[in-house]
Amino acid sequence: MKRILSLFLLFALLLSLTSCGGMTLFSNVSSANSEIYTDEEIAAAMDEVKKNFKRIWKGCVLLDISYKGDAILDIYNYKEYAKQYQADDVIVISIDFYVPSLASIPGFGDIHGVETNHKYEDWSCILLRYDGGDWEYIGGGYP
Repeated sequence: MKRILSLFLLFALLLSLTSCGGMTLFSNVSSANSEIYTDEEIAAAMDEVKKNFKRIWKGCVLLDISYKGDAILDIYNYKEYAKQYQADDVIVISIDFYVPSLASIPGFGDIHGVETNHKYEDWSCILLRYDGGDWEYIGGGYP
């Protein structure tokens, strides 16, 4: 009986954590060296990704967040992004996340284009910055 009660309480705790938004509490953080951005700029971009993950990916679990290095910017043709959005800076932050079956329950967000019970790796989050201000999340996906 204690085991059933413990499992129920654990499930209730996880449900309460994810119902507030995507869970980022236990995510791993890593960063490659950059010749473009300081550690503080990268950390600020990661904070913005985490904030948006909680808001957008309700019911999902952020596993890893990282800056893979300056080379990924060329994959995304960052100069064109900056020009298109008239931004001064572009950064790409990679995340790994899990979409549990709970994410499909109404109230956990409107998650289109992803499968439940699936782990996504190296999902790219694109952020822009204007006039040295705060990073702004504009979207994400695979290159």
